[in-house]
Amino acid sequence: SQVPKAPKVFPQIAIYNCDPGYTVDGKANGKKTFENECTASGTYNVKNGCLPVECGDVKMPAHSRRTSEAFELFFPDIAEFECRDGYSLDGRLGGGDANVKFTTSCQADGEQSAHAGCKNRNDCEGNQCGSGTCVDHEEPTGVHMNDHHCDCDSGFEQEEQEFEDGTKYVCGNIPDCPKDACLPGGCEDLVNDYKCHCDEGYYE
Repeated sequence: SQVPKAPKVFPQIAIYNCDPGYTVDGKANGKKTFENECTASGTYNVKNGCLPVECGDVKMPAHSRRTSEAFELFFPDIAEFECRDGYSLDGRLGGGDANVKFTTSCQADGEQSAHAGCKNRNDCEGNQCGSGTCVDHEEPTGVHMNDHHCDCDSGFEQEEQEFEDGTKYVCGNIPDCPKDACLPGGCEDLVNDYKCHCDEGYYE
């Protein structure tokens, strides 16, 4: 609180003003000034002074979890959060801690600062599946390979393949050559079909 500039003598009253973010009772709309009487002994009556404004229970931004210990906020406390598994601040896969950790604060008006929270991470980022479309799941589990799938074109099916940057789903051609087809020639697999290549002296 701001102390009066001029000294007081008995029985004068000193008026104190609370700093921004503080009130007499800690309520955002509470009194911002209080009086203190100079006593005959030359001291002021003991007063509680100003209390930090209450913001109440921590409000959880969307798809996040609290990482700080405080359940209740008072000015100028900070609450720390991180995105739940499968979510990030901008919906991207990468970015490390900077893309999943954030804070809010208790403000002087008694409100917790607003935060949009976290977005569903795009597990299709960098993977187009080939002959099909990658579908990102709306309710992620946090396990990348469980949070998307390939919607494959006719004649193709989803399969896992190893790439330099990790395992990915792709749409692979479904084998159409029947067992022992085209013997003694060779069978060429096509999309939803196959073709025989006969040895010399044979026809299809």
